[in-house]
Amino acid sequence: MIANTIQLPPSGANVGTITSTLCNVQPDASATVTPGGGTVSLTTTAPGQNMSLTYSGASGQRVSFLTEASGKFARECDEYDITILKARWNDEAL
Repeated sequence: MIANTIQLPPSGANVGTITSTLCNVQPDASATVTPGGGTVSLTTTAPGQNMSLTYSGASGQRVSFLTEASGKFARECDEYDITILKARWNDEAL
């Protein structure tokens, strides 16, 4: 085992108490979705776990993306980031 340190330095003259929990993060949740196909659900089980969807498409194809959040994710996240990664052609690396 390696000893690790997490530092939480307050900014400026701020003082107070921080209560922290260290979570084991499971592998990211992922699934394949098909344009025009059915709904796909992804679930996270720990803070810091990411979700990703993969789909196959054609050059110039237009798609739209609709999300609906539920559970604690919906109650505590007013906004969340969605990143569209560069398309891979012929299995070229991202």
